[in-house]
Amino acid sequence: MSIHSIRRPRASLGWCAGTVSLFLILALNFSVVQADTFTVTTLSNSGPGSLRQAILDANADLTTSHTITFQSGLTGTITLTDGKIAIIGRMTITGPGASVLAVSGNNASQVFDVSSLSATISGLTIKEGKSSYGGGINNNGYLTLNQVTVSDNTATNSGGGISSGGYLTLNQVTVSNNASDSGNGGGISLGGTATITNTVIDSNQTGGSYGGGIYAGSTLTITNSTLSNNGSFGCGGGIYINSGSKTVNITNSTLSGNVAHTNGGGICNSSGNVTVTNSTLTANLAIQYGGGISGFTSGFTLHNSIVAGNTALNGPEIVGNSDAESASSLFGENGVSGVQGLTPPATEVIAGPLSSVIGPLADNGGPTQTHALVAGSPAINAGDNSLIPAGITTDQRGDGFPRIVGGTVDIGAIEGTSGGGANTYTLTVGTSGGNGIVISTPTGINCGATCTAPFNSGLTVTLIATPLDSTVSFTGWSGDCNNLTGPCVVTMDSAKSVTALFSNASPTAYSLTLAKAGAGSGTVSGAGSYAAGATVNLTATPSSGSTFTGWSPSPCAASFTMPAHNLACTATFTSGPTGGSYALNVALSGVGVGSVTSQPSGIACSNIPGDDADCS
Repeated sequence: MSIHSIRRPRASLGWCAGTVSLFLILALNFSVVQADTFTVTTLSNSGPGSLRQAILDANADLTTSHTITFQSGLTGTITLTDGKIAIIGRMTITGPGASVLAVSGNNASQVFDVSSLSATISGLTIKEGKSSYGGGINNNGYLTLNQVTVSDNTATNSGGGISSGGYLTLNQVTVSNNASDSGNGGGISLGGTATITNTVIDSNQTGGSYGGGIYAGSTLTITNSTLSNNGSFGCGGGIYINSGSKTVNITNSTLSGNVAHTNGGGICNSSGNVTVTNSTLTANLAIQYGGGISGFTSGFTLHNSIVAGNTALNGPEIVGNSDAESASSLFGENGVSGVQGLTPPATEVIAGPLSSVIGPLADNGGPTQTHALVAGSPAINAGDNSLIPAGITTDQRGDGFPRIVGGTVDIGAIEGTSGGGANTYTLTVGTSGGNGIVISTPTGINCGATCTAPFNSGLTVTLIATPLDSTVSFTGWSGDCNNLTGPCVVTMDSAKSVTALFSNASPTAYSLTLAKAGAGSGTVSGAGSYAAGATVNLTATPSSGSTFTGWSPSPCAASFTMPAHNLACTATFTSGPTGGSYALNVALSGVGVGSVTSQPSGIACSNIPGDDADCS
């Protein structure tokens, strides 16, 4: 019945009853979708508590987004022995950190195959995967990676680390030491839209065609990232662009030390509308054309960028066509010897050695390595503020490093100072006691892994200390944050050193209670208080005439690991024989004579004169 067919009853009471009935009907036809959190408790390939099982459980409900977390203190490597893990449901997988937990394809299978409408993975290393496309990850959905390392994966075709035909977002990701054997994209192969920010793409190789670091076949945005030491046997040591009419924007980024065995050591543009702004391309090598950039099609624009110190037989810095356009950029060599095919012709030629412009690739602050401007560099205050893309407020290093210092933007990926060179001080962080990490805002310190970083003079840096184990607590700071128990805030007016103090606390005890259920009876033992991670042994003994059938709920069992919460376990007993023996007695009555026998044998009861009588 539609709502329009319901007539208002004359009696108000009847109308109320009808309304209540209607709401009851509606209520019975709607249910609340509940998002679940699944916790990974083991490094096992499969089974209860495994990452594979958690993802299977999340995949089982496609109506909502689920969360997968990891038990505190779970570190090491999850090695896949049953093939790749498919991610089809909407989920967020939050790991404890790429430096402490990895998922390995065991050099036998891909690690993740993603077709989800919304999947986010953070705090993991994805390694040692192998597949035709996307050794580590194959994405045909909507995938975001945050603070993830993708390393040591292999594709026999394209996308050694990642192959993506869907939508891909990378933020503070390291893609390193991956390889494609015969196809494109040693690190990443893109057929779909991608956004790459604060990311390092390093030491990836393609033995086939194009794009040692990245093969870009669609819309791509790269910001605040470094592509270094990648190699291609074809075109595009750092990145190969074949996006057709779609756009590729590279801003606040560094391409350094990449090698192409044909053209475009840093960038090879086959087709695409490419804009490179406030970036640094140096130390790249091409055997034939365009050590820094090779662009064979129209639609290439270069703004506020350094292209210097690159090597090729023809056009060491740039080889383009007549439609390639440059403004406010610096080049190492000009004319046929260095820069070919720019409109207008390159005139901003570096006078003197490269070392008078930039320093070596190094940690100059922020999550990626960069080439700092040296004192007196001609790149300082030589850019054009109007060419900075909308929304860009920092240089490549991110928070704490403004894009404009001294009134005019510098040329290249990072700012110097008007006096020449960035005035920075080093912050050194240590940890003592229990297992914990320290992370800084702005980025730079992630200790664990990175415990020293330079920060601009006068910058305020906030440090947060976090225990990595449930038995560890944070107790305070020493050094330049002496006696503080909250966040550590330091002003970088000199070199600073702080230590985060952790202590191994007594494990928290959780209550384990026991109950019995079922028609049978018996005794149980093992109740008490246990620390998370402790081994619990339970016993259940059935009474005579009863049978013990099992423990519930999970993880309750004869032996299991105590979770980090109170737990009630129930033993179920059923009534019935338990396998013992019982006496059977037979009696004969009446005035007649006869006998009774049994199958199996045992009873031979008779009242016939002369017979033996066995009646029990």
